[in-house]
Amino acid sequence: MKYLLKITSIIFFMAVNGFAQEKVNDFTEITYEAKTRGSEHAIKVTQNSVYFKNNQETKEVPLSKINRDKLVKMVSQLSLQNIQNLKAPSEERASDGALHANVAVKIGKVVYTSSTFDEGNPPSELKEIVKLIFSLHKFE
Repeated sequence: MKYLLKITSIIFFMAVNGFAQEKVNDFTEITYEAKTRGSEHAIKVTQNSVYFKNNQETKEVPLSKINRDKLVKMVSQLSLQNIQNLKAPSEERASDGALHANVAVKIGKVVYTSSTFDEGNPPSELKEIVKLIFSLHKFE
């Protein structure tokens, strides 16, 4: 009986951990925003679409399964609990030399937002995800 209780407990915790991992590996929404006084760029990636906003213009394009899978993999490799502590490699935004940018990853109802960084120069941990998001569509 004692062994049955231990085995049941181990299986339960493994199942809970596996379920939690599955939720963290997927995303509800990824948002990239870059703003300054007179300019704003935003890209929002959802399960099936990518929305681009450049000042007043907004566009929507479908998100391919290949790119969605790439984003899911990249999100799974991020430490979302520490994303707000990532160090920006430059500080040009402090003197209006660059737009203030950030990345937010929404999983379920929880939003993980990165520290602010210069547009075009994200922390190294976010470079590939930002590069992929921008490759989905270039602003015209």
